[in-house]
Amino acid sequence: SYSGSFEPSMMAGRADMSEEEIDVTRFDDFLETQAITGVGLMKVDVEMHELEVLEGASRCIERDRPIIVIELLTRELAGQVKSKLRHVDYAAFQVHEGEGLMPLEALTDGRFADGTRDWNFILCPHDKVKTLESYLAPGTALPAD
Repeated sequence: SYSGSFEPSMMAGRADMSEEEIDVTRFDDFLETQAITGVGLMKVDVEMHELEVLEGASRCIERDRPIIVIELLTRELAGQVKSKLRHVDYAAFQVHEGEGLMPLEALTDGRFADGTRDWNFILCPHDKVKTLESYLAPGTALPAD
């Protein structure tokens, strides 16, 4: 299988899975030990542990305000992420394959009105949303500041 997760429920009942023990490092600690002084973009897809990654990157998010590409599989997780980022003023966009980015009033569980789904979102500081303009779905506009 090409899939893996720190979340046991994501892999339950899969005969082609094995369990491995691994070391983990907080994102902020990794940046410090590697002397990385700026992050412009983060990709977070860790099968239901996105909130923990954001918590481990809280200094980076406050300091660098990176654009965040993130997968959110449930409405509950989306709400938790929204709460976590409330103080840093991020705009939310849903990735719609074939259409482009769809600005959102609030993070959701990835369901579109037509019944299709995409769990990928882009979270962008309001002062950087102009950089996403060319990726918007036809007929949509950037959110107001």
